[in-house]
Amino acid sequence: MDPLEFDLQLRCETLTPTFESLRLTLRGPWLCQACPIRWEVQLLHRKSGFAQLVGTVKGIELPCPACAGFRVLLETRVTFTTTEKRVEPTLRLESVATVCVRPLVSLVTPGSGVGFEGLSVYGAEVRCELAGYLLRLATSLDPLRDGAVTGEARF
Repeated sequence: MDPLEFDLQLRCETLTPTFESLRLTLRGPWLCQACPIRWEVQLLHRKSGFAQLVGTVKGIELPCPACAGFRVLLETRVTFTTTEKRVEPTLRLESVATVCVRPLVSLVTPGSGVGFEGLSVYGAEVRCELAGYLLRLATSLDPLRDGAVTGEARF
């Protein structure tokens, strides 16, 4: 399926073929093969039903006349689960070192019905990559979301 790529992962609970989860990932260029903007869609389905749908667009170059020697790129990831909707924008500065600044944001939806009430910022992250080393600084603004910020279940 050139220029599209896909991955299909089927996971079983034990050695007998007992279904645990199915992950389907589709990715490709935005408009044409030479376009630097890429997209990816991932669907995760578990035994209990739908788990999540994630859409990502990356490599969007933002004009920045004051950023001499740097490229400013935008990446946006939108995640839908049965309990949460999240938007994760990331700004990436590329030069000798790559620096990413990412606010951690979730969509606020009404308790009943369909709609959109706003954005909830629950943390922030700064990553810097230089010569194979990674520096990650993260802070949580909501104690209930610490695990989402740090990547650890218990923090």
